[in-house]
Amino acid sequence: MKKYIAITCLSVLTFVSSGCKKPSETMDSSSWQRPAEQSISESYAFYRSSHVQNTAYTMHFSFTPDGDTFTAKNTIEFTLDRPSENLTIDYSDGVVKKFLVNGVEANTTFNGYYLLLPIEHLKTGKNIVTIEYVGNFSKDGSGLYRFIDPEDGLRYHYSDFEPYDAHRLFPCFDQPDIKATYTVTVDAPKDWVVISAQRETSRNTQNKKFDTWTFPTTKPFSTYIFSLHTGPYAEIAIQDYKDIELRLFVRKSLAKYVNAKDWESFTQHGFEFFQAYFDYPYPFTKYDQIIVPDFNAGAMENVGAVTFSERFISRGKKTHKERFRLANVILHEMAHMWFGNLVTMKWWNDLWLNESFATFAAYVASEKHPDFKDAWKQFAGTKSWAYETDDQVTTHPIEAHIESSAVAMTNFDGITYGKGASSLQQVSYLIGDTAFRDGVRVYFKKHAWKNTIRKDFTSALDEQSQQNLDAWSKEWLQTSGTNTLSTTYTCENNQIATFKVIQSAPKDHTTLRLHRNQIALLDAKLQNYKTIDTFIDGKTTSIEALVGQPCPSLVLLNANDKDFVKVALDEKSIDFLAIHISDIASETTRGNLWFTLWDMVKKNQLSIEKYTSIVTNHIEKEKDINVATFIEDTLTGGVYSVYFLLPHETEDQQNSRDKTMATLNQQIYKLFTTATPSSDFQKLWFNGFINTSQTVENQKQMVGWLQGKVKLPQGFTLDQDQRWTLVQKLQELDHKQYASLTANEIKRDPSSKGQEALIAANASADDMKSKKDLIAKLLQDKPLDSVAKKRAAIKALFPASQIDLLGSLEDDLYNLIVTVSNTPGQEILLSDVTRYIIPLTCNKEGVHKMGRFINEHKDLHPIAVKNLRIQYQENQDCVAIKETQEAAK
Repeated sequence: MKKYIAITCLSVLTFVSSGCKKPSETMDSSSWQRPAEQSISESYAFYRSSHVQNTAYTMHFSFTPDGDTFTAKNTIEFTLDRPSENLTIDYSDGVVKKFLVNGVEANTTFNGYYLLLPIEHLKTGKNIVTIEYVGNFSKDGSGLYRFIDPEDGLRYHYSDFEPYDAHRLFPCFDQPDIKATYTVTVDAPKDWVVISAQRETSRNTQNKKFDTWTFPTTKPFSTYIFSLHTGPYAEIAIQDYKDIELRLFVRKSLAKYVNAKDWESFTQHGFEFFQAYFDYPYPFTKYDQIIVPDFNAGAMENVGAVTFSERFISRGKKTHKERFRLANVILHEMAHMWFGNLVTMKWWNDLWLNESFATFAAYVASEKHPDFKDAWKQFAGTKSWAYETDDQVTTHPIEAHIESSAVAMTNFDGITYGKGASSLQQVSYLIGDTAFRDGVRVYFKKHAWKNTIRKDFTSALDEQSQQNLDAWSKEWLQTSGTNTLSTTYTCENNQIATFKVIQSAPKDHTTLRLHRNQIALLDAKLQNYKTIDTFIDGKTTSIEALVGQPCPSLVLLNANDKDFVKVALDEKSIDFLAIHISDIASETTRGNLWFTLWDMVKKNQLSIEKYTSIVTNHIEKEKDINVATFIEDTLTGGVYSVYFLLPHETEDQQNSRDKTMATLNQQIYKLFTTATPSSDFQKLWFNGFINTSQTVENQKQMVGWLQGKVKLPQGFTLDQDQRWTLVQKLQELDHKQYASLTANEIKRDPSSKGQEALIAANASADDMKSKKDLIAKLLQDKPLDSVAKKRAAIKALFPASQIDLLGSLEDDLYNLIVTVSNTPGQEILLSDVTRYIIPLTCNKEGVHKMGRFINEHKDLHPIAVKNLRIQYQENQDCVAIKETQEAAK
């Protein structure tokens, strides 16, 4: 990895916002010397954008019905400022056939990563580069991906470019601050649809088999949000929003499962809300949404043609939470049309300017939809993700320093999305929602079609709030770690005599921040009798407004959850909650308290037995679906789960754990059978029952449901995805009828989803040899011939009941990590491998081995390094928890 070369001004921020000289005048010569690797450094990107302006791409693509490649021609026009060195154009995944620079056949080198433009062929002012090439389809979901539907053999293609993959489709200056216009023509089979940023102006017959699609020139935007989608997509009819054309596409075999009413409702609501909230009309010409198979992410905000994963299509009835998730993602991607596409970050340091804002804005918009008045309660899940990520050894400031596009891949995480959005929620509360909204409006008007940095955004908020947010930005955006608040108070004659809030910070991230926070006092009947809004700053804040109030039975900090902060619970409060947590009226408060209790378990501050007893005493009383879902999520899974943290080293401990899990399993079964018919709780407790099942009786129940011999509760019908869930669990538990049950399911469901479910089910077999064989196949093209199939296998390979098997495959797994890390274009596979199948089993020996491996392989891909460090930390914590449990005996 090339080392970052600093600009000689104080920082990148001062360069952008001050009179600092251009990078070309101050950078070391290595800034424009580029290594041959699948990434671009920040320093080289800044050097290139300081010279290249007014970029335009004119592209022609030709596709055949079943070709393994496509042909293309790209003419790149750009203005060059005083060329003094060679220039590079990013390109990979193809063969260059012809290369002209300003009309001259150029002697260039192509190293598989970029094309070199020799200085002798370049000139000050306008330059024209023409490249003819043969491109390859992607196999990893990035670039231009091809999918063949196993049900009908139809072929679909879609692009996915963030953060650095546009050059896998067409040669370009692939960085966010070289915006360009795009003019496209496409030759495609007659039964195909072609979709891009603009609506086609014509579709002309070329011959009996092919049509030529012509698209007009776009507005200027960054390469990573250009898109191209081709294939026989089915269009789902939805109504336009006023003068904005809306279209929805999906592959034909899944069209019957798309709920057009929901997509139309959520999309139209988004346009109605955002255009008013931003006070800026939709900046593009039409709005397509394309639901695509094997998509690596949830969705992607391509200009005018947003892509969504097929995971948002349910083959059964969606729960309220699933509908909210769909609506929230639709609104998140739509917010990007303004925040990210109209105004774009200069470099990936400010990725949060895209993702944090889109996340926050989606919740603001969701709350205004009539179906989702509980939007901010659901935001608690996003916050939990942020808290967990900020606790990890790999945490980073929201405004991070990104040395290269490869490092940018590692920052699509809970900090960039969840903590950033939570910080925006806090600053909106701090300065007032109106000032925040008006600042956003100023920001769009001032910076439309440009690239920005953080200071541009906070200056707009400063202007409208009449405050200076520099100190806030430094505390909240440029530092890491989560503050913790606790209270200390005294009472005299049953009245508060003194009341203080104590703020602390982690030892490695010591910043104390300014917080606007709400404090609530509860009496013995858990009635909220006093709530105040206050500012907390520094280590100790005295709260005079509470002096004289009746002495409380429970104090709630961050009572309205507008702050990003943890709350410490003392032993007295924990004992109180162990009895009364279900009696607290506020769902938000209960959810936060459950999160705090579980967080204390992971921090080794609360015993797993104590937490489990609270769960068994209250799980049947919880009436909020979001809180209940959180509780259920803590029961099973990896090393951070009730199932794994309960002692199980000896036979007696295993028997005790099995008894506890059986009790929980039967409680959940009761909840499943007594839940309101067709309710979301029915689905939640069905999944909970499966997840906690382990006995022969459990297996008989599941087989009976599959075969229709055991009656299901009223209002509950197994959909196909739930049937596969049962099959996979039976395979995990080594049920003797697994083979016949599986044969029946794949006959019922031969779709791509069915094939992936079959792979997952087979992967979960409690068999060392089959797991070893599957690991060996992960880098082969067959039988796992798509990244989606490989991901399905990896995620199912070691369920919680089989984590101990990881230690027996140490050598295979370590070799796999190194091999995948050293294989270009395998970032998605690498991410999953280093998250789900790391050879760690919560024991000291394994942790020591992992520590040595990390130290000896510091040159692994940044994604691998980050994930390995997280897994190492989690297993260190797990070992510490076990040692505490042993010492307590």
